[in-house]
Amino acid sequence: MPVQDHIQVISDELRWTLAVLNEDDFDPFIDAIQEADGIFVSGAGRSGMMMRSFAMRLMHLGLNVSVVGETVTGRISKSNFLIIGSGSGATE
Repeated sequence: MPVQDHIQVISDELRWTLAVLNEDDFDPFIDAIQEADGIFVSGAGRSGMMMRSFAMRLMHLGLNVSVVGETVTGRISKSNFLIIGSGSGATE
């Protein structure tokens, strides 16, 4: 498939995603992130890579973020927020 076709597919998927998103649905998620004492993220494969990128963005905002499974990851507690990403929804 030519590069232009790949770009078109990606553009179409982004347009579809933006059309079905409701910004108000994100408010509870954002509130949970802001209210947590610490944030832990996890994911496997490509989802894990995206979660690491998300963790980095949150760190750039000054939030306390850890990636589950790293050697320096601390202990999670009830005051923390755990975010798990899955593209398939079936990873165990």
